[in-house]
Amino acid sequence: MRILFTCLVGLFAWPAAVGAQDLGYPLNSYGQPGLIDMPGAWMEPDGTLGYTYSTFRNTTRNALFFQVTPWLSGVFRYSHFQDLSFDGVTTADFLFDRTLSFSVRVAEEGDLRPAIALGVNDILGTGFDQSEYLVASKHFGPDIRATVGLGWGRLAGVGGFTNPLTVFGDQFATRPPIDFGLGGTPELNGLFHGDAAVFGGIEWQATPDLRLIAEYSSDAYPNQDGFSFERRSPVNLGASYAVNDHLTVSGHYRFGSELGVQLTYALDPARPPAGSGFDTAPPLVRAPAGEASTAREQTRRALADTGITLHGLTLEGDTARVSVENRTYAVAAQAVGRTARVLTATLPATIERFEIVLVERGMPVSQSALRRSDLEDLEFALDGASAIGVRSLRGDAADGPAIPRVDGLYPRFDW
Repeated sequence: MRILFTCLVGLFAWPAAVGAQDLGYPLNSYGQPGLIDMPGAWMEPDGTLGYTYSTFRNTTRNALFFQVTPWLSGVFRYSHFQDLSFDGVTTADFLFDRTLSFSVRVAEEGDLRPAIALGVNDILGTGFDQSEYLVASKHFGPDIRATVGLGWGRLAGVGGFTNPLTVFGDQFATRPPIDFGLGGTPELNGLFHGDAAVFGGIEWQATPDLRLIAEYSSDAYPNQDGFSFERRSPVNLGASYAVNDHLTVSGHYRFGSELGVQLTYALDPARPPAGSGFDTAPPLVRAPAGEASTAREQTRRALADTGITLHGLTLEGDTARVSVENRTYAVAAQAVGRTARVLTATLPATIERFEIVLVERGMPVSQSALRRSDLEDLEFALDGASAIGVRSLRGDAADGPAIPRVDGLYPRFDW
């Protein structure tokens, strides 16, 4: 109890930047928000739908995750286990098991308060994974998040101690036997009963795509340890790599003896891959309002207002070469069109040709060339999109003179 109290005090007392770094879709091997096996206290964006496949040695789990409301998430799992023992002697060749889990957010993360969640696992299955937990998670700076929790049932298999809920009655001291039969019938009498145990862990977002995880697991895997694998340590280590906005690949080193892999695919309906269709209107084609001496700063600010980052700008004769990064619009043509419209208002009237280079992670990938006069002529044309397509040039980023970069955009590496 002293360990748990110390951890909770630390989470509550340490100020931290809240949600400063988007950690993607960090679902654990059970398909719920969490570390490797252990649950976490955060919620995914409302409406998020995810699928998780995880496997190690004799355990394979397929899980469907759904963020039902901003404060409630649910998981349905179908698992396959091999080489089990339920009495310490007899070995079962395999077990197929379906489980249902829920997690409820008790408190959102604040400057001094961690996120807190209450969860139950396997309330409709066979009871093989039945457990309950109270967990807190908090950011320490933009890239580190710590989690500590209290578990019951299967999550009290390591380092168990007398249930603190016995202050409300001795009935919480023991956990009644589970009688699920073939599953499908709620078994609620034993929730939060019996011994409790502490679990926890820490995550480090080492890069925008790579997340490193270490956890202390309170799950003893009682029906598998010694039969299908040897559980040598309660510490699990893992790494997750975000292949793209939806797919995450993870590798785990479990219990000091086993390797595991996990695939997670998740969708946030608020961020559809093809765009929402409700983007704001592009800026108007306008007469230039500034001088060449202030063009770069005016362009940087105007592009930032449309969600586009200016990487560099150079003016030579009647041509402007500009490099930009688009992290807002799903279609590249939207970013090119908005950039060109901004340039009509921020660059001198003597600039007729816009060469727009799109940059991805610092690398030029494509280039489009448009004329100011075409933009002015076709701004309100009914077939303006197709007409400007005919009059413009598009292709790979061409070799040419280097475009001077915006100061501070590429800082030197620093620890």
